[in-house]
Amino acid sequence: MPQYHSTLPEAVARQLTLDRDPHGNVQVSLIETEKLLAEMVGRRLAEMKAEGTYIGKFATQTHFFGYEGRCAAPSNFDADYCYSLGYTAAMLIGEGRTGLYVVGTQYDSSGRRVDCRRRACYDDDEYGTS
Repeated sequence: MPQYHSTLPEAVARQLTLDRDPHGNVQVSLIETEKLLAEMVGRRLAEMKAEGTYIGKFATQTHFFGYEGRCAAPSNFDADYCYSLGYTAAMLIGEGRTGLYVVGTQYDSSGRRVDCRRRACYDDDEYGTS
């Protein structure tokens, strides 16, 4: 079994090895990727906490949009907006900046993003601000 198999949540690992459609294919569409990502991130943060390199809290709330959320190709605005948010978030992560979220602001008349800013997720004494 490949090395990555042991890093997967048990339900996903079982599905990859046991659950097949009538043609013998893995039923990838049934894998709850939102839960897979949440569990894997939670595991990694628990490891980092044990190592002393993470001191935060982590909780998730997942939702599956199914085909309703993917029923049409994204518009150019959707693609530009999501690219901008993802790019900015990746830059912040790369700089070690956490506890933030990204918002797109200031769009021109054609809908193109002119500015993308970070915001602190928490503004209280428990978490501090970034």
